[in-house]
Amino acid sequence: MIQAEDLSFRYDGDWVLRDLAFSVQKGDFLGIVGPNGTGKTTLLKLLYRLMTPQRGRVLIEGKDLTQMTRKEISKKIAVVSQETQINFPFVSLEIVLMGRSPHLKGLQFERKGDFEIARKAMELTDTFHVAHRSFNELSGGEKQMVFIARALAQETDLILFDEPTANLDIRHQVIFYDLMTTLNIENGITVITVSHDINLASEFCKNIVLLNQGRVFALGKPDEVITKANIEAVYQTPVLVDQNPETSAPRVTLLRGKTTP
Repeated sequence: MIQAEDLSFRYDGDWVLRDLAFSVQKGDFLGIVGPNGTGKTTLLKLLYRLMTPQRGRVLIEGKDLTQMTRKEISKKIAVVSQETQINFPFVSLEIVLMGRSPHLKGLQFERKGDFEIARKAMELTDTFHVAHRSFNELSGGEKQMVFIARALAQETDLILFDEPTANLDIRHQVIFYDLMTTLNIENGITVITVSHDINLASEFCKNIVLLNQGRVFALGKPDEVITKANIEAVYQTPVLVDQNPETSAPRVTLLRGKTTP
């Protein structure tokens, strides 16, 4: 569904990403993990053309993103980023309805069907009870779930997430990943998520990309990527890697006092 071909990107001096290549099949649930500064968020921005690589290209369903309009991309890809700012006094429902904009023509207003789609998205994300509250009055976790609802209301086949559970308590982390798993399996939605939480990625993602210094260090199923050798090599930290006794997914445990700053 989406393919990165030899991507290289730099902001000013050093290259953040170098000759990075991988593909994501339709219906995949891909986790992108790696240390701070290794290019995870930058890669995500390239995948929806918020930025353009100096070398290489991104294809979605075989079409170069640079040959697509912003509206065409928005009909294909929904995004929940870390950096979204809302500076106007919208209520939460209005934020979610913004996800319908790629499907409206010109200055057309939302119709009954758009409101129904927004309502369903808010119910799925446990945010309908704040539909008419000012967005800026919500907690960080509530805001994040509203943004996720907006992405669902966009009704795309591909959703990109940048640290989607960073502000969520453990209950809403589970709600989020259970919801994405259901939409992935039952609706065929392709999900790509950047995460610092290796264990959550291991538990829920079908495949994982492990980045290191702007390159793909490992790519495959969780038990192929989340190994003691890989994690210690990339994070430069001794860890214990075993299996979750309930699910058998690889599980990483930090070892106290073993890392030198």
